[in-house]
Amino acid sequence: MYEGFLGGLVRRYGWRKLQIAFWVGTATGVLLIIPVFVFFTTTLAFWGGVTLYSGSLLFCLGLAGTIIIPNRRRRYAVFDMALAHPPDAELLVDDQPAPDIAALTLPTNIDLVWRKPLARFGTIATWLMFLTLFLIWRDVFLLVILALLTLGILASFVQSHDVIVGGDEQQVRVTGDEIVVNQKGNRRESIAWDDVRVFALTQQSPNANVYMVSSGKKDVYWSHRLHTRWYSISAPTTSDDEYQRQMDALLSYIAARTGLPLLDLR
Repeated sequence: MYEGFLGGLVRRYGWRKLQIAFWVGTATGVLLIIPVFVFFTTTLAFWGGVTLYSGSLLFCLGLAGTIIIPNRRRRYAVFDMALAHPPDAELLVDDQPAPDIAALTLPTNIDLVWRKPLARFGTIATWLMFLTLFLIWRDVFLLVILALLTLGILASFVQSHDVIVGGDEQQVRVTGDEIVVNQKGNRRESIAWDDVRVFALTQQSPNANVYMVSSGKKDVYWSHRLHTRWYSISAPTTSDDEYQRQMDALLSYIAARTGLPLLDLR
């Protein structure tokens, strides 16, 4: 769990310094935004726009970090405990997968692929929305500020509610020796079953769950789409019923192959 950007910051600065930095960012953003609305109420001068842009960016980043840090700190602490010794029952997911080494026929692939026409439509619709707003307002600063505030609010909501916006392609390959996950835009990740020391549920929403296996030095994540809707940007290469069966069987296989319980890192 310490591989990503946040993990690198934690290793270098520690949780307390990160929390203080996000608090300072949020406060600084507010202090930059307030004078703009006080002194530039009718029109935004150039420097007023720059100040509002900078303040909005700091506020959004600081707010997102302030919400993320407490939850992430707890998850990292539970992860470290699970590496050190078998986790206590209260740290496990209530609905544990039933171990079954024969649940999957190996090797097997469980894939999600993009619905390209729907993905293109979503991209075009987003650009058209921002272009329309620009033509109405004719103010690039207001448009950028709206985009930043929208992204900041969405990021805060996503992190605080563990919402998963499923839209990525994903290829999961399971063999008797390892699990390999390819996700669009990310590098290929793999881990040998004999190296796995933690098996965990890391995110959950009404639409999808995210799972992880880790050796302590390397992590492999994959998502399980719980429903494929007509508006889902990606879809399984098999029927949805078969995809659900394979994903459930994968959990049972991991439980049997590693002998590990499913840890709750939500």
